Amino acid sequence: MIRLAALIGLSLLLGLGGLLLAARGALFSGTVWVPPGGHAGWWWVVGALAATGWTLPIVKVRGLVAAQGQRLGVLHAWFVHVSGVFGTAMTPSGTGGGPAMVMALYRYGVPYGRGMAVAVQFFVLDLTAFAAIIPFGLVYLLLGSGIDVPPGIEVLAVATALAATGAAVFLGRFPRPLVRLALWASSLRSLRRVRSTLRKSARDYYRAARGFRSMPTGRLAGLVVVSAAVWLANFLLFWTLLRAFGLPVPAGEIVALLSVLTLGSFVVPTPGASGFMEFVASLAFGDRGAGGSVAGPILYWRLLTFYVAYLVGPVVSWAIVLDRPPRWLRRARRG
Repeated sequence: MIRLAALIGLSLLLGLGGLLLAARGALFSGTVWVPPGGHAGWWWVVGALAATGWTLPIVKVRGLVAAQGQRLGVLHAWFVHVSGVFGTAMTPSGTGGGPAMVMALYRYGVPYGRGMAVAVQFFVLDLTAFAAIIPFGLVYLLLGSGIDVPPGIEVLAVATALAATGAAVFLGRFPRPLVRLALWASSLRSLRRVRSTLRKSARDYYRAARGFRSMPTGRLAGLVVVSAAVWLANFLLFWTLLRAFGLPVPAGEIVALLSVLTLGSFVVPTPGASGFMEFVASLAFGDRGAGGSVAGPILYWRLLTFYVAYLVGPVVSWAIVLDRPPRWLRRARRG
């Protein structure tokens, strides 16, 4: 419990530190956190977009589990998604998101190997969505926004889109490297107690990954659209918050820049990219007003899309632990 509280406190301090670096003394002004009275109506849109970002991933989880020939309830699918976000928020570079999803899926009757495949494909869908969003955003910046885009931004956007495409193709079409890694881990003397579990999980993962490759094109396209809609809701939430604070920034510019920054944040070695996202977003959009003016929208955006996981995640984790697993799984454990 002490370690958990320390990690949460560290992440919050990093996030506030990123805002402080960009906004400096204006961060402590009371007017920074209160939107102008004439823009209060935007908060209905803020609530709708935040709810969309937190509930629409249920479709992805259920669709990926269904591709394995299994079923998962709506509430359990939401628990799995929240577990993944909480695991991402608690580990450097979000490395704990996938294992947290695997453990949650196992509690609901999905074997480890198949759960690994679901977690990997969940990430592949996100990469595929980014690979589609980033080029459209770059085209908007170059042709539709009237903004003079520096050559470095163009190169970064193209490189990021290519990296996302390559990673999605590699993880989605070539499962053998991960299988070989699991088999190699099973040969280690330190892991001999779980050797049989690792080998079985590797075989299950390989079969599950091959099953995803044979998924109907229409269903796969639908899951990619859902993934893109989740991220677009996340980006438009920030745009709506800026509008609520009276900062007119084109929605296309928000989507174009945040898509590149978010994908780059996957490799930032802080829990959930805390500090990095706040600081970079403050630099990117601070010229729309005073540095402190944009601090309010950024903090509310991060609270609604990331830091809320620190409140919901522990509750969901306890609900998963206390929930009784399926009967066949209890029998398998006794056996």
